[in-house]
Amino acid sequence: AYLRSKHGIRNTYNRGDKINSLRWDERGRPHARQVLDYYKQMIAFRLGDAGRALRVTDAPSLEYVRFLDPGNGTALGWIVNANAERLDVPAGMVLINAGTEAQSFQVQLPGGAWRKIGDGDKVKPGGLEDSGTVSGNRTVSLTVPPQTAWLYRNGF
Repeated sequence: AYLRSKHGIRNTYNRGDKINSLRWDERGRPHARQVLDYYKQMIAFRLGDAGRALRVTDAPSLEYVRFLDPGNGTALGWIVNANAERLDVPAGMVLINAGTEAQSFQVQLPGGAWRKIGDGDKVKPGGLEDSGTVSGNRTVSLTVPPQTAWLYRNGF
């Protein structure tokens, strides 16, 4: 089935196309449609004004990306334009939890007003309806549900 085509086999590098191919003709299934819509929203964000921090044309400094490691091996995050070296470019943050339990991140947010723009189901560069503004220049605790990616950006 589309997006779940490996039949529970974790390591399929030598299993051929029957196991490894995507079944594009099944993209009309509800779950596949949701995932494709999410991908379209992610691409639109990246290509839009709010996603400029993801489109660098020259080499940024090493401080441009700050990684966030909660230390459990199943979650990771990062902040782009963390040092605000790209003026007038909103910083962005990605928090990914691939684990089966919720994961807390302790994040020192760069300055500015931050909002959640992605919750794993949808991406709205202007901020999700249920997302308030969080002030930067402080440490916040953010708990990401299992198998979910959250996106934030500043500039609000």
